[in-house]
Amino acid sequence: MTALGCAGNGAAPISSTAGITPSLDLIEQEGKIAFVVDGLVANSQEEQGASQFTVRVDRESDTSAMVGKYHREGSRLVFSPRFRLTPGLRYRAIYQSSDGSAAIERSFSIPRPERPSSTGLSQVYPSRNELPENLLRIYLEFSAAMSQGNSYEHIRLVHSGGETVELPFLELPEELWDRDGRRLTLLFDPGRIKRGLKPQREVGSPLIAGERYRLIIDSDWKDAAGARLLAGHEREIRVGPADRKQPDPDQWQLTSPLARTREPLTVEFDESLDHALVKRMIWVADPLGMPIECEISLGEAESRAHFTPTTAWQGGTHHLRIDIDLEDLAGNSIRWVFDRKMDDHGKTEAARDETISLPFSISAIQR
Repeated sequence: MTALGCAGNGAAPISSTAGITPSLDLIEQEGKIAFVVDGLVANSQEEQGASQFTVRVDRESDTSAMVGKYHREGSRLVFSPRFRLTPGLRYRAIYQSSDGSAAIERSFSIPRPERPSSTGLSQVYPSRNELPENLLRIYLEFSAAMSQGNSYEHIRLVHSGGETVELPFLELPEELWDRDGRRLTLLFDPGRIKRGLKPQREVGSPLIAGERYRLIIDSDWKDAAGARLLAGHEREIRVGPADRKQPDPDQWQLTSPLARTREPLTVEFDESLDHALVKRMIWVADPLGMPIECEISLGEAESRAHFTPTTAWQGGTHHLRIDIDLEDLAGNSIRWVFDRKMDDHGKTEAARDETISLPFSISAIQR
């Protein structure tokens, strides 16, 4: 809003009512917001309202009073701005009686209108009913981009007994959102998961095997447009034993599609894997070793994946390529167990090749 000089419209002269301190407030008149001083009486010996009651935008760059009209309503003097007030701006109203007996100032913040809700929590991963005691990550996927910076204020982990788990997640200054702002990664504090570390010994794991918890998402969490979520969300977590076994691709089962079709390649894992890492660390290569563009979908609690090509399969020997840093739900990778022990020299086992390749044949013969 542009700050302009203020002029009155011949309002009755004013002074404070004896024994009553005037007050400043906002009122709505004819669909517009106006400012009001209450607790006044008429006195023809005093100055007009414009010289005693002014309103301006509350910031250093705006020092001029706003344009508007004054009118009396009994003991009240009302100032109606010529232009509508801007949501999100602060305004300062100042009243000074002519005899100096009353001087008050007050700032008002005009709230932004509540936007209609349209964003919801689409999915929580992992989706399996029982999760390992040493679970490393939870993913929250939303239907639209979310506001960022205060996410942990809207997330609670509550034990079945009613106690809130204190600081179960690693609250990083830069939250772990994907590029579109729709998926948030909640990282359980690794110091409380890895055996032998001080936080694990003193505080213990956030999750305890055999117990049940509720992950609670507040409905007042706002999306990137400033609207609240359509609804809150609760997810029950049943905790099983810790998982300290590495994923083993040699145990995976591949079901090959037919050539000249877009049937999916189906891969059955030996355990549930990290939802986000599967889509980034497994891919299909054609007989020449070139990556094939595929849509990847997961099912059976992230223990099965379907790779559907954008164009029909060609015949020949293909390969499923797997990055050995692919992890299961507890952060165990093909390379090593998450809370692996160090050898006497403080080193881990020697690194393997960076990828594993599983061959599969595609033919035009009906199975």
